[in-house]
Amino acid sequence: MEGEDMKTETPKSGVLEMMARRDRERKLVNEKNQKARQNKSQEEGLQYFESVFDGKVCEIENRINAMIPSSDLGKLQEEFNSIARDLQDLQKYFTNSTFFLSDHKIKTCQIVINQLLTKSDETKSKLLPKKKFGFKNKSSKPSAKLESDIQDGQIKPDVKESTHKEFLWTESQKTNQLLKYTGDQVNNQDMTFKEMENCVIFINGHAGSLQMSKMKNCLVLCGAVSRSVFADNCENCTFAFACQQLRLHSSTFCNIYILVTSRAIIEDCKDINIAPNTYSYSEYESDLQKSGLDGSINNWENVGDFNWLSTDKPSPNWNRMKDDEKVCDWSQFINDFINAHNITSE
Repeated sequence: MEGEDMKTETPKSGVLEMMARRDRERKLVNEKNQKARQNKSQEEGLQYFESVFDGKVCEIENRINAMIPSSDLGKLQEEFNSIARDLQDLQKYFTNSTFFLSDHKIKTCQIVINQLLTKSDETKSKLLPKKKFGFKNKSSKPSAKLESDIQDGQIKPDVKESTHKEFLWTESQKTNQLLKYTGDQVNNQDMTFKEMENCVIFINGHAGSLQMSKMKNCLVLCGAVSRSVFADNCENCTFAFACQQLRLHSSTFCNIYILVTSRAIIEDCKDINIAPNTYSYSEYESDLQKSGLDGSINNWENVGDFNWLSTDKPSPNWNRMKDDEKVCDWSQFINDFINAHNITSE
């Protein structure tokens, strides 16, 4: 009986084994086909992305290159605003596509966008007169040098107007000062600061862009920036702003409170602490809306570190700010900062 049972079980075992083997083979084939379809889909998606991205980059670059001096400053401003909107759309499209792009591709595309932003800002600074910032009444009387060059209300023929245009910073080389800028000074303007130390800077309104360089022990509280915030060589600073994009280079020991609609980028930075923006003022929501930023989108945790491309370990160069490190009372924080650095109004 035992022999007969073994004889009857052996064919059954063989059939089961064969079915199990076929099932494994079927699953392997399905997995292989599915992976092939995914690879094909990703490849097609990448090709489509590259086609759209490169086409848009070429279009924007051609528009920037075509910008020439014009007496119609309003039309020039309108064209630059249109280019800024296209750059913002390009950044959004790129940000939404990063989930299937390689780290190398992300870095390459971001560099291209940054170059376009810089080129647009540089071209704008050359073609549009920069808004002058002044809080003191200045005499309209001509200088002694200018008076000596005027005869009967006419400028002497040998007096030549310089055609060289240097980059004009909104403020530079200030120490221990409190600076305030209102909406009529800021709106759609490019705000730029260089070599500032122990300063508090209030920027209300909706700026076009914000650039900061060589800032030390400074507190910068800004409203909405419709395009990019670019900062380099900043040390021991606290920043608060809303923007479309943040680029931070070569900076250390900075606390950043941010609302950013695309992706923040850091490079050659250390000890950067980031938190959602909690600073505001009475017209903040209105300025945010006028800037074109979507206040419901905040990618403050989506930080790209160009010095750390590892995907399985977080960058050691920036941290999410701990709750006990965040500013709870901005009014008290500002007063303490002013007192600690002996800051006076300009």
